[in-house]
Amino acid sequence: MKNNLHEVLRIIFKWGSHGKYHNEPLVFRTLENISDSHLLHIIAWIKLYPECYSDEILNIMIREQDFRTNNYIFIPDYEE
Repeated sequence: MKNNLHEVLRIIFKWGSHGKYHNEPLVFRTLENISDSHLLHIIAWIKLYPECYSDEILNIMIREQDFRTNNYIFIPDYEE
């Protein structure tokens, strides 16, 4: 059941980012379209600043990483 909920969540949940160096215009991507390397950086960022993010946000990102691993999903880096 939890995996089915995550499959829906990854389509509707959006994350905003200002790029690798935080100097680009804000872009929102659905969880399913965040590159693998970006996802790992987001998880590290949330762990670095736990006072800014809820535990649930961290859990969503970790579940996405697990979901991709378990389903052999690879999302390459974005085209520059």
